[in-house]
Order: sequence, then structure tokens, then C-alpha cells
Amino acid sequence: MRRYNLVSSTARSDVDLRDYAKVITDAIHSVMPKAKVRVSQDCYYVSPSPDQSQAVKIGRIICQSKLRKYCVMVPKLFISYEIQEE
Repeated sequence: MRRYNLVSSTARSDVDLRDYAKVITDAIHSVMPKAKVRVSQDCYYVSPSPDQSQAVKIGRIICQSKLRKYCVMVPKLFISYEIQEE
């Protein structure tokens, strides 16, 4: 399972990702149809963890949505952490 947070600390406090749950879930399922996705207020989780290629594809899809205004620098929208499943 992998956890993704917005890179921008300002965006993390301003954005409720649950408002974008469909965008996030649809993007992930377009690349990983069988993945389990959980979206919470400040992060989302994907299980199993996407490989680098899948993560890039998902990120590009999400950056085409209304979340694009929160992309930073190269554009990078989320940072992620590998976590143990609960």
C-alpha cells in the first residue's frame, strides 16, 4: 500500500481530497483497474503500491484535473510513502 500527500504544505491545509475522490479513483483505476483506493481529507492510499511507471501515469492524469492548480515545480502533485496495510 502506498500513501500520497499533496506536496504543497499550503494546499495540504486548504484542500479536502475527498472533494476530488472520483477524479483520483478514476485516474488510478484507468491505470490499475483492480487497485483498492481510499481517499481521506489530506491523503489517499493505493493498494497494491503502483510501480514508478504507473505512478507517473496516474499523476499525469490527476494533473489534468482541477487539482492541477496545486501542482508544484516540475509539476509534482503528490509525495508518497510506503506503509504497512492495516
